[in-house]
Amino acid sequence: MAFTGNLKTVAFSDILQLLSQGKKTGALLVTKGPLKKEVYFGNGNIVYATSANDEEDLLGNLLLKRGKISKPDLDRAISLHKSTGKKLGVTLIELNLFSREEVVAALKLQIEEIVYNLFGWSEGDFVFQEGKTPSANQILTDLPTSGVILEGARRIDEWVEIQKALPASHLPLKLCSNPKVGGEELRLTVDQFVVMTMVDGSRTYPEILRASPLGEFVTSKALHQLVQNNLVEAIPKTKSRLSSREEEELVFSVALRVFSACFAALVRVMDKKVGRNFLRRHLPRPEGKKGVDFYLASFLYGDDSFNQEDFFNHLTGLPKEIRYHKLLAGLADILQEGLEVIRLVLGEAVYNKTCNDMRREASAIFLEERELVSKYDLEAELYQSLKKE
Repeated sequence: MAFTGNLKTVAFSDILQLLSQGKKTGALLVTKGPLKKEVYFGNGNIVYATSANDEEDLLGNLLLKRGKISKPDLDRAISLHKSTGKKLGVTLIELNLFSREEVVAALKLQIEEIVYNLFGWSEGDFVFQEGKTPSANQILTDLPTSGVILEGARRIDEWVEIQKALPASHLPLKLCSNPKVGGEELRLTVDQFVVMTMVDGSRTYPEILRASPLGEFVTSKALHQLVQNNLVEAIPKTKSRLSSREEEELVFSVALRVFSACFAALVRVMDKKVGRNFLRRHLPRPEGKKGVDFYLASFLYGDDSFNQEDFFNHLTGLPKEIRYHKLLAGLADILQEGLEVIRLVLGEAVYNKTCNDMRREASAIFLEERELVSKYDLEAELYQSLKKE
């Protein structure tokens, strides 16, 4: 079996389900720009995974950040593994720095982090190569794919709520000088304590993620809880980063990205359940003079004729007071028309699931420009579009 595609049309969880049910052995390669991740399967279960960075560096950095190994010992192990050609995990065991069980446990954490990260990808090319296996001397694990699918879905659902309260990605974080925790005793989890030690008044949320030994999801969840408990807060910028025109164009771009991701979710559902291009064939297309609705339909339908610069020039030709609302209204109309097609053709259950899928797609984009999204109330505007009649 060998198949290819893009995560725009086939969700990562569906790929895992297919490989698990078919008890496949092989390698799934997923790429998005410079990012590359490879997941290996044995009889349908996940046995290994690598990321774009060298897997030895990933394992070494994981052990180093968790305080499991000193920098001199890690450098010695890396030097030896490169000279012998043996995997780093094997070298660590031979140097009596770790037991085999400890290396397997660390590799499992590394593999889980790589795989769960893929659940958040809404696009990216993939190819499955049946029969391809990791190198012969690689230490493997055995993760039941069915359990990974359930945990991945749970994490994505939780991400939606977590990301609503996370600080803007460009703002440094600090510990609150006067935390308002009420009269109850406050207890920190180990994860929360680890994250608090990295909040130093200069690191931003993405920088804390890179430094954390806990992985992206666990770190984000702990930080979310610290913010909610008024123990950590963002340091606001004293001056705006953008000119008025730059800010306006940025919010236009964010709105287009959000609604485009939601529309792509609609297309995935219809392509999978009814047939390719069904939605595009059954939605009305604006005709005549090029206006906002014409540009937006061209953008969402993926027409090559769409030019964002031309569109922004057209949009800024409108009175300033109505530009943003005209943009959102046009996007919302197309999205609602697509949702109505899904409701009529596939029923209420698929309609509700599609709305939830779109919320998850949008949440990742909202996180990137949290301050701007909040200022323009973009999140509320989108959720109003997804609100049942």
